[in-house]
Amino acid sequence: MAYFGFDNNGVTAFTKAGSFGVVGTCPGSGNQTIDSIGGRLYDSGGGLKFRCAIYTSDGATLLTSGTAKKDQPDTEAWAEQTNAELSSPPHLVGGTNYLIVVSVDSTNFRIAVDGASVNSTASSYVDGFPSSISLGTSETYPECIRCGVTPAAAVGGGGGLIGNNSALIGSSILLGKSALIN
Repeated sequence: MAYFGFDNNGVTAFTKAGSFGVVGTCPGSGNQTIDSIGGRLYDSGGGLKFRCAIYTSDGATLLTSGTAKKDQPDTEAWAEQTNAELSSPPHLVGGTNYLIVVSVDSTNFRIAVDGASVNSTASSYVDGFPSSISLGTSETYPECIRCGVTPAAAVGGGGGLIGNNSALIGSSILLGKSALIN
């Protein structure tokens, strides 16, 4: 798996409710399957939630988001939503920029920060992301937010590129996990 965004441990210091995003370039070339989206978080107050999303780089189009809010970890760790927890996860295209967003519901959370700039908004979207987003406030130290991807697998036998929510049966595509069924 390859990551993009700010994929390092940073220094935990930032406390602020809202949504945080970084624009990153998807690694590789061709279609890439999203494995996870997340941030390096921890809950310093108990019971806090987060949710993640991927947008086009300008925030104009929501591509996928977590289907439900999740608990933030009690100690600093990568808090992520996996492929199975995303709404209709699309294939990202290697070499293309995307906006990776993590939203949290309270100022009692902490997020690890790096050393460049990131955009944020005071709006929290843990109950659901909008179809487009504007993260206009630039922070001095960006949050450690990342997206993990792997090259999309080609499936043989009349195949082509098949996503994580498809199966190839003969030459017909049906819903289900990726598999080749003769």
